[in-house]
Amino acid sequence: MKKIFGLLLLVSVHVWAQDTDTLRTIYLSEVMVHSNLQEEDTLQNFFRANKSATTEDILSRLQGVYLIRRGSFGQEPMIRGMAGGQINLTIDGMKMFGACTDKMDPVSIYVEPQNLKSIDVSAGSNGARMGSTVGGSVDMKLAEPQFSNTPFSGKAGVGFQSAARALNTFMNLNYAHGKSAYYTSLNYRKANNYRSGGGEVIQYSQYNKLNFSAAGKWQLGNDILQANVLLDDGWDIGFPALPMDVGYAKARIVSISHHRYRAHRTMENLTTKIYYNTIRHTMDDSQREDVVMHMDMPGYSSTAGFFAEGELHKFRSHSFSFRTDFYYNHVLAEMTMYPTGEQPMYMQTWPSSDRAVLGFYVNDKITVNPKTKISINGRVDAAQSLLKEGFGMDQLEVFYPDINHVYSNVVKSFNFKLNRLVGNSLIADVGIGYGERMPTISEMFGFYLFNRMDGYDYVGNPDLKTEKNWSGELTLNYYRNKFQFSVSGFYNYLP
Repeated sequence: MKKIFGLLLLVSVHVWAQDTDTLRTIYLSEVMVHSNLQEEDTLQNFFRANKSATTEDILSRLQGVYLIRRGSFGQEPMIRGMAGGQINLTIDGMKMFGACTDKMDPVSIYVEPQNLKSIDVSAGSNGARMGSTVGGSVDMKLAEPQFSNTPFSGKAGVGFQSAARALNTFMNLNYAHGKSAYYTSLNYRKANNYRSGGGEVIQYSQYNKLNFSAAGKWQLGNDILQANVLLDDGWDIGFPALPMDVGYAKARIVSISHHRYRAHRTMENLTTKIYYNTIRHTMDDSQREDVVMHMDMPGYSSTAGFFAEGELHKFRSHSFSFRTDFYYNHVLAEMTMYPTGEQPMYMQTWPSSDRAVLGFYVNDKITVNPKTKISINGRVDAAQSLLKEGFGMDQLEVFYPDINHVYSNVVKSFNFKLNRLVGNSLIADVGIGYGERMPTISEMFGFYLFNRMDGYDYVGNPDLKTEKNWSGELTLNYYRNKFQFSVSGFYNYLP
């Protein structure tokens, strides 16, 4: 075991009283948070009571999800201690990649609660539906237009938070007419430097943000066609835990999807979607005091892709679902340094590079008997990373004289889960899994990327091997009268 890279163990015990109910509520390890959850859900009660809550506030209250906080904005999600390229972070099943080499723009910042329908969290290789992974996945589903007999419905409001003298204004509107429906939302946030509990002003913690989304849905016989647009602009964003701030962060997301409930004699709930998104991001230190050397760091990321997913009609005790997807991502990150009295110096922290990934996922849920259920899923991804000729490639050739233009990876994931009712009051969930993930662009081609946590600069390794993870978890849920007792533990082994 001396090669163990990480050991994560978590045991949690929850005991609480419940109102008398003829139906038992079963909480599984895979969490889905919907905007229409029952009143006793504490997460949703928080959201209802505080309309100024951000998507990050909601994420931080999900089991197994934690946030890396570099400031009051742009907090990076983690699942059981894994983050970055170890997990999948998607919006409505769409792949999207930040344009900041310092991870100031996780995908989650581009969604607001006003255009958020639900959040799906899956840990470990069980999250491979959205891509091969060692840590899990977080998928943020966007709000959809609702067909209704009421033509117009919506809400609007304004909130104020004293600690940062922060203003939050929001509105959303749903319009339904016959077999068509439309939904739009608008959210504006402005926060100043916040004050700590002792009254100290925390410099560089301000931000501004404007988010707009629009969607249309049309029913065409047995088919539903939907189009979505999401625009998000952030500017003058401070990061007190980092040496630089953000001048602007802009995201543009568009998609068209088609859904058919009865797609074929053997298939149902078939959904296909094509999408495209771009991110423009720049780091800026012009507002900082005592800067030794001013620098600008713009980054660019664009992703185009499609996916198709559906279910097969139940065959005996088997229920199959599948997903196939493809995406093509392009990134470039630059840095221009301005030494006093000298000519500006230019470098590329991300060389101009592309990545194409084609993947296939399948899941089989087996009902062995009324007390025993099994879930088996697997995924395989074929990836190709292309390093383009030019300034960035020339930089890396200093360290890797034999550097190639094209690098290929094949990664896979597998997960097995057993759900068993023991007696009348105990439910046991046992899962084992194996996951792989390809290196990120930063890990392969990054050039002098500064890590604030340890103070080092990092250079990528184009020949970096895939990361692997063997995982296991056990959850016991005991129900008795008005009480529920739950204990869970998990283990990850990364060679």
